[in-house]
Amino acid sequence: MLCSFAVAWPNWLAVGPAGVLFGTAIGGTSSSGAQTYGSVWSLTPPTAPGGAWIENTLYTITDASVGTPNQILGIGPDGTIYVSGTTRCGNTYCGILFSLTPPTAPTGEWTETTLHNFTGGNDGSSVAAAAVSSNGVLYGTTPDGGTGQKGSVFSLSLAAPLPSINPGGLVNAASYTAPVAPGSIASVFGDFFVPAPLSATEPPLPASLAGLSIIFDASIPAPLFYVSGSQINFQVPWELATPLGADIAATLYGDTGPSQTMDLAPVAPAIFTVNGSGSGQGAILDASNRLVDASNPATPGSTVLQIFCTGLGPVTNQPPTGSPAPLSPLAQTSYSPPPAVMVGGVAADVSFSGLAPGYVGLYQINAQVPAGLPANSATPVSISYGQGAASSNVVTIAVQ
Repeated sequence: MLCSFAVAWPNWLAVGPAGVLFGTAIGGTSSSGAQTYGSVWSLTPPTAPGGAWIENTLYTITDASVGTPNQILGIGPDGTIYVSGTTRCGNTYCGILFSLTPPTAPTGEWTETTLHNFTGGNDGSSVAAAAVSSNGVLYGTTPDGGTGQKGSVFSLSLAAPLPSINPGGLVNAASYTAPVAPGSIASVFGDFFVPAPLSATEPPLPASLAGLSIIFDASIPAPLFYVSGSQINFQVPWELATPLGADIAATLYGDTGPSQTMDLAPVAPAIFTVNGSGSGQGAILDASNRLVDASNPATPGSTVLQIFCTGLGPVTNQPPTGSPAPLSPLAQTSYSPPPAVMVGGVAADVSFSGLAPGYVGLYQINAQVPAGLPANSATPVSISYGQGAASSNVVTIAVQ
C-alpha cells in the first residue's frame, strides 16, 4: 500500500513525469476544517527503495462553480493538470473542464482556470475521456451532444507557457555570482513549469529531466543535475569557447523560450559552502574526510585541507561533458601557476588542484594550513587563479 487517505476518497489516477502519481479526491476538509468539494493531490515516489511515498495536496476546491473533481484527464507538456468535474447547472448537474497550472516557486500555489462549462447542448453535458498530445492539444469525448445527441469528440488547443530565464539568472552554483566557466557547476533561475523537482540519479548526467533542457548557442545541451519550477543546476559544457559569450535558453518538451546572452570566463573560481549560500562554513574537509569546523578545527602547519570548489577551467585528461572525473590519471588544472589559496590571510602550500575523482564539474584543491595562524572559529579561506587572478568567494574554517 502506497498511501492511506484519512479525510477524502481518492477518485482517479494519472502518472506524471518522474513517476509522480496525480489524482482527485471527493470531499475532505480544508486547512481551516471547513467542508470542501474535493481536491487534487500527488504522490511522489520515495528516493530510496522501501522509503515512504510523499503525499501532497496540490489544490483544494472550495468554489461551488468548480464543483467536484472527477477525472485527471491528462498532464500537459508544461506540467499543467487537466481535470473534469461536476457542478450545478440550473436544477441539474453539468460537467466542467478546468486546468491547474503548477506554481513557479516551490512554495507557490497552483492556479485553477476554467476552460469550458458543458451545458448539455451540442457540447454535451460532461467529459467522458480525454488525452493531452505532445504538441499541447487536448482531445476529449462527451457521452452526449453533437449530431443526434449521441456524443461528440472535441479538441482544445492549450496555450502552454514557454520556459524563461530570469535576467542575470545564470550564476556559479557555489557562490551565486557571475560569470561562469566551461566545465563548472552552474545554476540558472527562472520560470520552468516543472510539476515536481527531479534530480539525476547517476552519471553521465542527462541532457533532459522532466522534459526540460538547457541549450547553449541553439545546439549544445547542458548536462543536468537538478530541475524544479524555478531553478536548474547543470554543468556548463566544456565545448563552449572563452572568453566569448554564449546564448542560453530553456526548452520544455521541444518548445524553446527566449534566449539570453551570457558571459563566459576561462576561470571563475568559487568555493562551496555547507549551507549552500556561498558564505560561511566552507565545504572543506581534512585528510580524514571530516569537515573542518568548530568540532574538528585545523592544526596550523599540519592539517591538509580538501577544498571543494568549481570554476577552475581546463584540465588535463579532461572527461566528456556530463561524465565524472577520472581517478587515474587525475584531471589536473592546466594554467600555470596553480591556484593560490589564502588561509587566514596567509598563502598556503598547494599540493593538488584538479577535478575531484568520480564527480562531474567538482574541483578539489589540497592545501596545507600555514603555520603560526591564531585560533579562530571563522578563519577566512579564498582562492585566486588564472590570468588576472580571478578571486573566489570567501568562506571559513575553524583553526585551533
